[in-house]
Amino acid sequence: MPTKLLESYHLNQKQIFNVHSAIYFGPLLTYIQIKPVEFFEERVFNDWDFAAGLMLLVLLDTVAGGIAHIAHSTFSGRDLYRKLATKLFGICAAVICIGLLKNTLINGEENLIAFIVDSGFYSVMLAFEGASVMKNLYKIYPWEPIKFALSKLEVFYDKKENKVKDYDEKDK
Repeated sequence: MPTKLLESYHLNQKQIFNVHSAIYFGPLLTYIQIKPVEFFEERVFNDWDFAAGLMLLVLLDTVAGGIAHIAHSTFSGRDLYRKLATKLFGICAAVICIGLLKNTLINGEENLIAFIVDSGFYSVMLAFEGASVMKNLYKIYPWEPIKFALSKLEVFYDKKENKVKDYDEKDK
């Protein structure tokens, strides 16, 4: 349906977009023959306990990171929103990708890597978010047990220099 025809009915851009969406996506939803929420939960993601736990870790990480940046006088509201938006987009994209990998059927049967994808990747996401919280807590207060725990995760610990990356005092 041409936009000019819709404009002749004095519809604004949002209303025109809604009509176009109904025209193009309506048949898709009819083809799927289930409600979008049910489709999302069946094919993409349905582990809401994991989502709640991960979002709590993200919230804790954001608060700890904000306090750490305030403590070191490097806080910027713009950076906070940009980093939070980037993190949330990355998490959502990863969760959707994991869900699609897990729920894709091969020859009508569950694929062989579904358990590995589900448990493994979700565990890694929780571990990295938890480590990020610990890294921010170490930035606020450099406590040795946190440093020891981070030393077991080589991603956040530099064994050559024996320090948590970017956060130990420079030039001791």
